[in-house]
Amino acid sequence: DKLDKIETLVAEGSIASDRVQAYGLVFDKVASSIKLDKGVLQLVDAQAIVENTPIALRAEARLAEKAMPFHASLDVRKWNLAALNKLTGAEVELPFEVGGNFSTTADLKGTLEPFAMNLSGDAKAEDLKLDAFQVYEAKFRWETDAKQFRVKDLDAILY
Repeated sequence: DKLDKIETLVAEGSIASDRVQAYGLVFDKVASSIKLDKGVLQLVDAQAIVENTPIALRAEARLAEKAMPFHASLDVRKWNLAALNKLTGAEVELPFEVGGNFSTTADLKGTLEPFAMNLSGDAKAEDLKLDAFQVYEAKFRWETDAKQFRVKDLDAILY
């Protein structure tokens, strides 16, 4: 009788893999702990190396609450933007050359029922190259609600 109530379930585990490949990307040294307790599902200290860039992720969903609120945070440091070519796939070629390093923190908050989300963070680009346009360094805050993407507090140093 109690098994049909998420708040009564308790589980804990971990996942790890030396290498995972998906969408043309290679994820190395993938590891995370997973916990479920009192209706709260947590992804604890998830880490991976994606295209030689370390990423870290933490996430939590409160599944016992009516709207099932969730939040997650992501940290990406010095991602080589040339990897965008892999994301677009072999059959799609970017219309211009992309280069440089990109770092960001992202905070995702929302609900699962009804589904709604807001995503925001800080970002920094170094040695950014978009075709002939070059930026030595750019820092900004960003946010999106899946309908609009907004950049705030942009500070850039051009070459």
